[in-house]
Amino acid sequence: VQDNQSFSNGYDLIYNNISYGGMSGGPVLDTAGNVIGFHGKAEGDNSIMLGRSLGISIQTFTGLLSQLQVRPQLLKLSKSNLTKPSLEEKKTVVAAVSNITKPTEERDGREWLEYGNQLYRTLEFNKSVKAFDKAIIKGEKTKGNYGKALSLYNLEKLELANKSITEAIRTVPKGEEARYYYFWKVKSLILRDLGKYDESLIAIDNAIKLNKNDFTIISEKASLLHLKRQFAKAIKIYDEIIKRNPEAYAYSNRGVVKTDSGDKKSAILDYNQAIKLNPNYATAYSNRGINKFELGDKIGAMADFNQAIKIDPESEIAYSNRGLAKFQSGDKAGAFADTNKALELNPKFANAYYNRGGWKYSLKDQQGAVIDYSQAIKYNPNYVKAYSKRGLINYQLGNKSGAIADYNQALKIDPQFAEAYYRRGNYKFDLEDKQGAISDFTQAIKYNPKYDIAYSSRGQAKYKSGDKQGALNDFIQTAELSQQQGHTALYQSTINMIDILKAELKAEQGSK
Repeated sequence: VQDNQSFSNGYDLIYNNISYGGMSGGPVLDTAGNVIGFHGKAEGDNSIMLGRSLGISIQTFTGLLSQLQVRPQLLKLSKSNLTKPSLEEKKTVVAAVSNITKPTEERDGREWLEYGNQLYRTLEFNKSVKAFDKAIIKGEKTKGNYGKALSLYNLEKLELANKSITEAIRTVPKGEEARYYYFWKVKSLILRDLGKYDESLIAIDNAIKLNKNDFTIISEKASLLHLKRQFAKAIKIYDEIIKRNPEAYAYSNRGVVKTDSGDKKSAILDYNQAIKLNPNYATAYSNRGINKFELGDKIGAMADFNQAIKIDPESEIAYSNRGLAKFQSGDKAGAFADTNKALELNPKFANAYYNRGGWKYSLKDQQGAVIDYSQAIKYNPNYVKAYSKRGLINYQLGNKSGAIADYNQALKIDPQFAEAYYRRGNYKFDLEDKQGAISDFTQAIKYNPKYDIAYSSRGQAKYKSGDKQGALNDFIQTAELSQQQGHTALYQSTINMIDILKAELKAEQGSK
C-alpha cells in the first residue's frame, strides 16, 4: 500500500512482510515471483512504525532509469495489470508468515520482543500483547510497552494503549529521548482517537521538538489543526512542509484542508500538483473529483473517480466519492452499489456509512438511516456530523432523550459545531425552553455567521418570548443572508414575517 508514512520518508511502498536487518536493497516479490519493489527500511530499533517495512516501488525505479544510468533493455518489464491472489495463494502466504517460532520461557526479553513484533506484523494483536508483556517482564520495558501500546491501539483499547505508551515514554533512557521521538507521535494518535485534541497537540509538539525533520509528524500536527477546524493554521503548516519537502502527499493533504475551508478552486490546484508528482495517486484523483463535482464539472469529476478506481480497484474512498456524485446526479441505484462496494472493501469506513445514512433518510427510511449513522459513529467515535444527523432522526422518531444525548456528544467533541447548536436549539424551543433555544441559536450564529436558518429560528424564539424588535432584527438578517445564498423559500417566508412584525410594532407604537 501507499500512504503518508511511506511518501514522507522518501519511500512509496509499505508492506507487512517480516523483514530483518541486512535485507535492504533486496527484492520485494509478488506471489508470481515478479519484483514489485526494493526493500529499504528494516524493522529495528530506529524503525518509525512497528510492523511496517518501507521500500521503493518498481514504478519509481523504472521512472528513474535514465538518472540511475540503467539501460532499459537489461530489464524484463511486465506491463500486465496486477491480479488478486487466489484463495489458495492467500492461504499459502498466511501460513508462511504465520509460521513463527515461539521463544521458550528461558529466552531473554529481546527474543520475546522480536516474537511480539512478528505477531504484530501478522495482525495477531491479542497474542502480541502477551508477547510484549513477557518482554517487559524480562527487562525490555521501553520497547515492550511501545509494542504493547500499538497492539492495544489496533484492538481499539485506547485507554490501555495510552497507559502503555505513557510508560514507554517514562522509561526512555535519559539522553536518548530524540532516538525515541516517534513514541510521542503514537501517544498523539491515541489521544486524537480519544477525542483529546488539545492533549494530542501537546504530544505531537513534543515529537516535533525532538525531531524537526520527520514530515509525517509535522503533517500530523496539521491534521489535528484541521480536525479542530483551524484551517488557516493547518494550511500554513502544509505550506512550510511543501517549501522544505514538496512531495505529492503534502499537496494532497493541503487540498483536503482547502476543500473543507470552502476554497475548492485552490484545492483543485493542489490535487493537480499532487497528481503531477505522482500520476498513480488514486486518493488525489478521488478528492479532486469531489471538488470538480461540487463546482459543477460533473464529467470531469466522474473521469477522476473512474481513474482513481482504475489505478486502485480496491480504493474504498474512490467508490464512496463516486457513489456520492451518482446520488446527487440522480443515479440512486448506482450510488448505493458504489457505496456498498466501498463498505465491502472496508467494513469500517465511517464516511460511507454516513453518506448512505443520508440517502436512506432522504428516501424516508429513518430506521435504516439511524443504523448507518450508528455504524459511522461506531467506527469513528468523534464523527460530530453523524451524531447531529442521528440526533435529528431520533427526535423525529420520538426518542428525545437519544436526540439530546447525540447533540450534547457532538458539542462535547466539537464545541464550535454550529449545526448541533442549531438542532439542539430547535429541540429546546419545542420544549418551550425559549431562552435556552435563543442561547443555542446564538452559539450557532457565532460559529457560522452566515447561518440564515439559525437567525430565522432565533427570530421565532424571540417573537414567542415577546421581544418583537429583536425578532425583527433577526428576520431582516435572515432575509439578507437567504437572498445571498439563493434560499428562495426561506427568503419569501421571512419577508412575510418582517411585514407582520413591522405592522405589529407600528400598531403597538400607535397605541402608546
